[in-house]
Amino acid sequence: MAASLYTQAVTTIHAALYGNQPANPVFVTETNAASMGVRAYVNSKVASVANGGSSDALLATTVLDNMGINNAALNDALVSYFAAAPADRGYVILQLSQILTAIADPAHPQHATYGAAADAWNSSQAAAYIYSSNPLNVVPAPSSELPDVPVTSGTVFTASSDDIPGSSLDDLFNAPLSQNDFAGGVSNTLSSADKLHGGAGTDTLKAELVPEFFGVTGNNQIDVQPKISAVEAITFEARDAGANLISTKGEVITVDAKYITGHNSIGSKFSDGDLIIENLTTLTRPVTETDNGAPRDTKVITITMDHTDDFNSDGDASDLTVYFDEDYLLTGQTTSGASLTVRLINAVTNEAGRNSIERFESLVFKVGTKTVTVDLTAVAANGTLTPATAYTAVVAAINAQLTADGFTTVTAALAPIENAVFSIPVAGFKTGDPAGQYFPITITNTGSE
Repeated sequence: MAASLYTQAVTTIHAALYGNQPANPVFVTETNAASMGVRAYVNSKVASVANGGSSDALLATTVLDNMGINNAALNDALVSYFAAAPADRGYVILQLSQILTAIADPAHPQHATYGAAADAWNSSQAAAYIYSSNPLNVVPAPSSELPDVPVTSGTVFTASSDDIPGSSLDDLFNAPLSQNDFAGGVSNTLSSADKLHGGAGTDTLKAELVPEFFGVTGNNQIDVQPKISAVEAITFEARDAGANLISTKGEVITVDAKYITGHNSIGSKFSDGDLIIENLTTLTRPVTETDNGAPRDTKVITITMDHTDDFNSDGDASDLTVYFDEDYLLTGQTTSGASLTVRLINAVTNEAGRNSIERFESLVFKVGTKTVTVDLTAVAANGTLTPATAYTAVVAAINAQLTADGFTTVTAALAPIENAVFSIPVAGFKTGDPAGQYFPITITNTGSE
């Protein structure tokens, strides 16, 4: 299950020529080389073997043996193809692999002669991709000994356009910066040209970002706008471009998240530069003509900012700004199980052991669009109440008002007792002094909001 034509070229040529898969550092280097020209890359790999003395006949036998499809007729045919195009033998091998992939397509009936071999080759290529793209794998592995179910898969983006699928595992997708051989600098491997589709596991994307541009001069900058679905945790490391940035935007890097769906958390990690994430949605999946994408409440999305540059290091802290698309500022009007925690306390009277809500007049909150006003004057004026009994009286008053207002699925109850402290200096107490214990009150709606 190759991520792109470039990664497929690397796993194919290594399996066909050497019967193994490269270590991750080699895989990354050669994938980048393939992205500069697949045909040139695969042909150069065969040329390096041929320089060691490999004949067309020996090369054909090696390739077909490693692919598991060697027979006399196919061997003769492949030798003929090699002889007819000696400079293109690597490309012939890649095309042979693609033929096997097509034969293994479950949409087609199984080929009587090569169906089983095609299935085996496809499976080994999927395992090869998972193995070599995992940064933890730093030594090559024989194709026949690749683990069937690795603990996790790791995928590295390339400098070219990627269309990467996930697996049933907890996938880790890495998008580091890449050397730009053409321009002489570095550029993003995660770009507006990339697509990433998470699988069944809990997936993570870690991407380093510099400003994205079109053209070749670097001064035509645009937002980074990849298409990402079903990747639960996403972090961006915004690099600090400083005063060298040509754009009038300053050093801010902007991610346009309109095509990011199925995420649970998104944010900035290890950033030195400023990061803006805009047009963020709460969609579960991409929108189509027949599917609204199942938008979720805004509250289910976690915004993260982790180990970013502070002001003390260089006088310029890293900022994170996140803008939700206004269509996805949702409050969950049709969901159930919402709750509100209320904390009422007169710290002075509570610390003295008297009525904890003395001098409170009312409690006002909303259920959906309807305002509920609870009169607390009688409870607050009751001099017989103590911190142990005052909150029970408040709960009773709230429930009585909810019943009077016609709410049958909304109720109040005491939450576990908590310690209180003075938040300001008052009545001889200092900020942070103990103010006794009190009961928060939880108001829960078991129906629709």
